[in-house]
Amino acid sequence: MVRSTLGSISAIAREMTRLAKRPFGERAITATQMQTLFLLAHAPGPITAGELAKRLGVTAGAVTQLVDGLREQHLAERIVKPGDARSKFVALTESARRAVDEFEAAIDARFRDRFAALPDDTLQIVSTSLRALEASS
Repeated sequence: MVRSTLGSISAIAREMTRLAKRPFGERAITATQMQTLFLLAHAPGPITAGELAKRLGVTAGAVTQLVDGLREQHLAERIVKPGDARSKFVALTESARRAVDEFEAAIDARFRDRFAALPDDTLQIVSTSLRALEASS
């Protein structure tokens, strides 16, 4: 059952990846930078570079390079943590947030009919289950 479920998740992920080839216009961004942007977009609040490194499973140095590259393209910014000028948060720029929102709206439109076939309670179970799997990693 796990193998079948993972196969289905992978098929949907592959389709989403194909759709994500250019969500930020002609900007050349890596898959990890893309993942970073979506993590920032869905973080429950401000996120530090250290937390971002942990969530991405990369080193602090790698996050510095990722964020620097995103800053050069005006997709991310560093914000000083109130009360502690030495600590900084990483956040999306407004233009990056709009691009993520537009991309997600397009994905929603693309998959809406497929998910409409599921009753709301089933969709809630799928969503809750996937979040639990994500949290357990």
